[in-house]
Amino acid sequence: MLSTIPTVVMATKSDIGNVKRMMQYGAVSSILKPFSLEQLILRLEKILAYQFQIQVKEKERADTEHSLLISGMASLANALEARDQYTLGHSERVGAIISGLVTLSGGTEEEIARSLIGGKLHDIGKIGIRDDVLLKPAKLTLAEFEHIKQHPAMGANILKSIPRIADILPIVECHHAAVPAIA
Repeated sequence: MLSTIPTVVMATKSDIGNVKRMMQYGAVSSILKPFSLEQLILRLEKILAYQFQIQVKEKERADTEHSLLISGMASLANALEARDQYTLGHSERVGAIISGLVTLSGGTEEEIARSLIGGKLHDIGKIGIRDDVLLKPAKLTLAEFEHIKQHPAMGANILKSIPRIADILPIVECHHAAVPAIA
């Protein structure tokens, strides 16, 4: 393919072999000389309209894929909360709080949406925590506490294979990181 920019080959009838070769390399159309400016404009309008339709369909596909991905992740978070009744609704509340903070700090709509997702998924790593630790009603031993502290890294590891949400990994991975005191 020549490039992502639609290419139109302009040639004479004697260059038909070259035109065919250029079409094989990715040119989207050809026009034979001599041609009028009106012919060229009509050809370009048709090509651009087609390219626009392709872009619209690709965006719709990507939006659908994104929606399905987020729904799947939300289902995982809900499954985690169903496993631990103590934290029921916790991920929803964290998502609302963090997106509210991003809103108040002047974040863009995209940043607000991403922070909401990050908040909802922040504890996804608890899927990897043993039930005897996660659901223990008594105080955790030092070893159990060390085990449960691994859930942010486990969550980031679970989600890192999904490039579309790579920007929320810091929320998941660092949600228990120590915050330095402000002097």
